[in-house]
Amino acid sequence: MQPGDYKDILSPTGSSSPFANGTIRFDQVRKSDEGNYLCEARNDVGSGLSKVIFLEVNAPAKFNAEEQAANALISVRFGEKAILGCRVGGDLPILIEWGNKHGKIGPHSNHRYTFRQQELEDGILSELLIASVDRSDSGAYSCRASNPFGSDHTIVTLNVQEPPEQPGNLRVVEVGSRSVGISWLENFNGNSPLINFIIQSKFPSGKNSTRSEFFK
Repeated sequence: MQPGDYKDILSPTGSSSPFANGTIRFDQVRKSDEGNYLCEARNDVGSGLSKVIFLEVNAPAKFNAEEQAANALISVRFGEKAILGCRVGGDLPILIEWGNKHGKIGPHSNHRYTFRQQELEDGILSELLIASVDRSDSGAYSCRASNPFGSDHTIVTLNVQEPPEQPGNLRVVEVGSRSVGISWLENFNGNSPLINFIIQSKFPSGKNSTRSEFFK
């Protein structure tokens, strides 16, 4: 860069504060502050002196809280493929480690697990792919990122949805002249809110039947 390519820093801008003695202070240095800085000293004698200093900002591995909150819960139907992703910023190289309730997840942890990783302009995107998910895959998955300057972690929860189990312990609890009371136990809901229960009855003759729906 030539001297004419630089912009004067005459007043505090964001994290930087220039001083009259030629120094500049960064209170909270950011990656956007990285680059070349030209310092020039001039008086009435000669053409003056100048020096270029390159400021390198080392960025630790860090997750964006808002972005991860938006992708913290992944719902997938039973038998489908789940893709769990964590995007982290920071200087490369960044090491990503996945884990769940059973411990660290590696290339040989489960034949249904595969990994893929993509380098981004400001970090990397790591994805854990799980083929043909079942109920045992539901739960929290940790994604830990680290580089030479720091580390961070986030949690992605996988919710495997499937049809609900049939109610259990169906029994008659009360019999009246024109009514009957029935109770049952709600079993596993398939990781999805139950909408209603359907009660059907059939008389011994087989000619008449009734159907009732109970909404939750």
